[in-house]
Amino acid sequence: MAIEATLTPDSKIEEKMLSQKLDDILSKRQLFGALQTDVYESAKEQYDHVRALNDWRQKGSASPARSFYRLFEEFSELGAARMPQGARSALSGLLADRLAATARSLSPRGADLFRGILSQVDGTPYEPKFEMTKSKLAELSESGDLRYLLNPRAPLASKTEYLTKRFDDYVAGANALDERDRAKAHEQGEEREKPSDDPTPPPAREESEPSMDEMSRLEKGEKPIAIWKINPAYGGYFREQSFDTWDSSRKVWTQGDYAYEENILGPGHAENDSIIISADVQCGAWTRIPIPYTHGFLADENDQILYRTDKNGDVSILKSGAGKASVGIVLVKEEASRLKMGAPETPVASSERFTEETERAIAEIAKAKQGNRARGYALARYAMQRLQYSNESQFNSTYRSDPNGYCFAIDTHKKADCDVGNTYFAALCARLGVPARHVVGHMVKGKDEKGTSMIHSGTGHAWSEIWDDETREWTRVDATPPGDPIFDQEGEGGESAPGDYGGQEDVGPTDEQLQKLEEELAKHVEELSYTPEERTLSEEAGIELSEARDIAREIAKAEDTRLKDGRKVTDALSQLFDMIVDSRLLFESQYSGPLRRREGGERIDDIVAQHIGAVSGEQDPRSRIKETETPKEEQLFGGFDVWFIGDKSGSMSQTVDGAVKWKTQRTMKYLLLSALHRFQEKLVRSGVAALPGSSLDVRTGVLSFRGEKASELDVDKPLSPRFAATDKVTLWRSLGNQGSGNGDVQALQTVLREINEDIKATEAGGKKDNRLRIVLPMSDGEPDNPARVHALAEELGNRGAVVVGLGLTDAAKSVEKIYTTPTSRGEVVKDLNHLPVIVARHIVSEALKLFPDKGKGRYEYALKALADGFQEPASA
Repeated sequence: MAIEATLTPDSKIEEKMLSQKLDDILSKRQLFGALQTDVYESAKEQYDHVRALNDWRQKGSASPARSFYRLFEEFSELGAARMPQGARSALSGLLADRLAATARSLSPRGADLFRGILSQVDGTPYEPKFEMTKSKLAELSESGDLRYLLNPRAPLASKTEYLTKRFDDYVAGANALDERDRAKAHEQGEEREKPSDDPTPPPAREESEPSMDEMSRLEKGEKPIAIWKINPAYGGYFREQSFDTWDSSRKVWTQGDYAYEENILGPGHAENDSIIISADVQCGAWTRIPIPYTHGFLADENDQILYRTDKNGDVSILKSGAGKASVGIVLVKEEASRLKMGAPETPVASSERFTEETERAIAEIAKAKQGNRARGYALARYAMQRLQYSNESQFNSTYRSDPNGYCFAIDTHKKADCDVGNTYFAALCARLGVPARHVVGHMVKGKDEKGTSMIHSGTGHAWSEIWDDETREWTRVDATPPGDPIFDQEGEGGESAPGDYGGQEDVGPTDEQLQKLEEELAKHVEELSYTPEERTLSEEAGIELSEARDIAREIAKAEDTRLKDGRKVTDALSQLFDMIVDSRLLFESQYSGPLRRREGGERIDDIVAQHIGAVSGEQDPRSRIKETETPKEEQLFGGFDVWFIGDKSGSMSQTVDGAVKWKTQRTMKYLLLSALHRFQEKLVRSGVAALPGSSLDVRTGVLSFRGEKASELDVDKPLSPRFAATDKVTLWRSLGNQGSGNGDVQALQTVLREINEDIKATEAGGKKDNRLRIVLPMSDGEPDNPARVHALAEELGNRGAVVVGLGLTDAAKSVEKIYTTPTSRGEVVKDLNHLPVIVARHIVSEALKLFPDKGKGRYEYALKALADGFQEPASA
């Protein structure tokens, strides 16, 4: 008879809200939510937490106390959440009920400590079974260690040290003692049944009888006989058959209604995430297929096959003919749709009785917990704490013959294996009206040297499923008492296999999910950390943010280049360019009026006022204006063109003076192109660029050579007033692309041709060319054709261009002589770190020509100080 525990609408809502709240906390939703925030600081904080959490889990996975790591992680997560104390207490109980199943995979002494800690956390009564557990719990409490490990504000790294010192040796020692006890019991035990060596899957059953049976362990080096082989390796829970009715008179599980749907599927092939489970089956007999919850039945990979599915989603196959036949069943990854099948149709009833102690526990759970899932987890926790794992067959007759009932006998003797323990759990559920069904199948672990997992006579297992009245589906709950060797065996080959191993104790994201989150958050945090300049560069140039950041950082580094007095080169250049702009501005017309002639009025501006005044007899009407003008500038340079020619020969990859040649060259160009572009923007904003007759604009162009052929000359930036995002990207990529030869001649010819075409176009428009041009070729070695370079430099000079050839380091000493002609000059940059300042000095020297003669005197002292700053190179 089920205990009356009717839930009011309010209590159902409250339980649902608590359960949802716990799921939200344990899922670490706030960590995953950081992927949606656009606030860098928030995302960075959560990223740091995820990284620390992954480190914590990684260290925990290598610890003998790894289950305790998860316990403290989840309770710390709960402790960090803000909520009323009443809600916190309720959630602590729900969490403890879920985590209690973790003890199933621990040795008896390890499980005893785990349960003891859960008891201290949520207040559920528990009496430790070992003296060493009692001593350890007292030590943890008195020292404050337990409180510290549960503190959500304590750093995970510090907690790791505590667990290493306080738990690792203890748990390792407890495991050793339990193994000793197990070996001793094995030696003193009766003759045990040998595992079956029949490799044929047994025929389908219509019922299941729980029993405890001794099984002999395999001798060292002995391998089990595979019944089913799983390829690729996959482990965990493989469900074979489920039963929804307990026959208390016959002490067997049955299925109330075996309604089958039969069908035929043709051959199929493995797909992504699919596995193949193969065996030699008995022809002419229905055979149950063990299928993991994560997969669904697809087809036989070799032949057509007759299959049937019952209302719970369990599958059987039939091969026609006689004898045995090989089958390879393709199981494809899918949602666990079988958990939605076979919903309970009638109220749960139970005729089983329990001891008074258990009756009180059932009543307490009914009072404290609402909802099938919460009650099911609490009852499973009670069952696993109440019972001790045993497979002693002597209890079979004791349990079946007890006049007080099968479960009363289990409750009294407290010994059970997987199917007996889960039968006891199902009876507890029935007392609280929680629908439960009994499931038989296999717990598969490990893989062999060929990467195959196997099902054999030693993998048989039983567990339960309870009906979740909120989600309207079945939930797997395994109430097997701790100590079942199936949970601690390493499996064939000792290597783990992917699979579905968890149950109600699986709370929060998996290790794989957290590791993936860390990777995604790292990328998200990096994206949020990008500056507006980096984002703009990325968007305008259509490049990845990471590349935009590299370019922007190099430009920023370039613009931090300083003169000998500590000033930034960019600041000094900006000062110079400001003075040029100011000196070239025309004085605006200044107007005051109306005035009389005697007040300085000149031209009559208001003819009406003049007429009225004259008619009225006024000799000097107030009708005139005074106009003052500054003198117009003399004829000036109307433009400033700066050509850079870069060397990308193979030797530019060398490091000299602690600097890589090509990188230093690129940094210099970024520095000066940025400064000159800002100069052009100032000219536009001030109006100087549009002044009739005396306008000024700045254009820059960049060429670089990889070899002597025309095809090996790259136009990194066409001559123009712009310095666009695409130009910055082209420079970034091109100037780091080394070739193998010298192309000085091709580059100088190209510049000469463009200058000639520019002059020709200007003169064709009826104007005189008045642009100031400077050409800055660079090379780290002697040109292939020095005479031709010398001639081109002189010819460019004759066309009015200022040519300054720069030899990079003493390896290019000949460059100075080659470029020195009556109309050009050369220089050797002995220290590569001085290159940006030296090139800037030459640009400054020519830019001084942009001042009008009358204006230059106003800035005489400032210009002298500024020019002096560039005379002696300083470190970049």
